[in-house]
Amino acid sequence: MGHVCKKGENFPFYIAHDQYPYFCVFETGVIDILKSAEFNKINGKKNKIRDFIQTKPLLVYDSKISPSLLKNEEAQNSKNPRSSIGLTSTGRIICVVAEGRNESCAGMTQVELAGLFVKLGASKAINLDGGGSSAIVLNGIIMNKLSGGLSPFTLPGHERPVHSVISFGGKK
Repeated sequence: MGHVCKKGENFPFYIAHDQYPYFCVFETGVIDILKSAEFNKINGKKNKIRDFIQTKPLLVYDSKISPSLLKNEEAQNSKNPRSSIGLTSTGRIICVVAEGRNESCAGMTQVELAGLFVKLGASKAINLDGGGSSAIVLNGIIMNKLSGGLSPFTLPGHERPVHSVISFGGKK
């Protein structure tokens, strides 16, 4: 949705969003989710953040559902497939992909998703993308039922092309 950087290289084509949060990997290997203002303070210092992806909305901060979600009618009512990532206060990563738009599952609202993260112990969480691009892959196998569709590039139930992903590898 927003600004993306991989191994210190900024991707040139993005939509600037001054208020969207960032999922960041620092040079030290530390991972964090930063509000835009926090990111802007740190990013001015060279070689601090190695990789980042900017997205919306902020679901959880300080172990609480983001107040802006609770004021947003769409965040409260719109059920869709969702991809999201959160962090506990000890730095554990929580990845959630909610299925939706199929016969067995309608999806989740952003407020429901934020509530799930709080129950799972997240101190911070962000929504990544949703709908047809929501997928989780483990060892090359798609683990969720894809919704696909709603795009001229994808049939229902198939993967939809995306411009960025978050990928985890084993320690070397």
